[in-house]
Amino acid sequence: MPPFSGGKAVFMAAIGKVKIKNGEIEYIKFGKGEKNLVILPGLSYDGFSDKARAIELSYAVFSEDYTVYVIDRNLTPSKNYTVLDIASDTAEALDILGVSRADFFGASLGGMVSLCLAINYPKKVNKLVLGSTLSREHETFKNVLKAWKEIAKSGDISALINDI
Repeated sequence: MPPFSGGKAVFMAAIGKVKIKNGEIEYIKFGKGEKNLVILPGLSYDGFSDKARAIELSYAVFSEDYTVYVIDRNLTPSKNYTVLDIASDTAEALDILGVSRADFFGASLGGMVSLCLAINYPKKVNKLVLGSTLSREHETFKNVLKAWKEIAKSGDISALINDI
């Protein structure tokens, strides 16, 4: 848990950005452990601006043993930005942050990115934990994404949340 003072949590999450060759990536860093934990969120994740404390509190159990990095995607992706591109950008960001090796937790799209990192940058990945993800596209996945895209276009956020 984060340190407590007078019954209140003391939050130490830092929000930062790293400049990579084709853009910029935002990240959160917290914890004081000697090991590194990299968390890669899913597609529905929409930035850190007002969520750093909530994210730190959610993953506080790791803050004693790990220095935790929550890595976003490129803030200005190219038109045909792929999972492999995200993995490459993430690897570059980790190099800039001085993270040579880490345990990874990838959720949804972050799980796909984590798998690509493990395959293409195996020296960076110590342990890998995946949540609600897949290793390849298949018809069901394509149909679900197509349906979600249509619901999102309609602007019915409640329907989208219920369908997800």
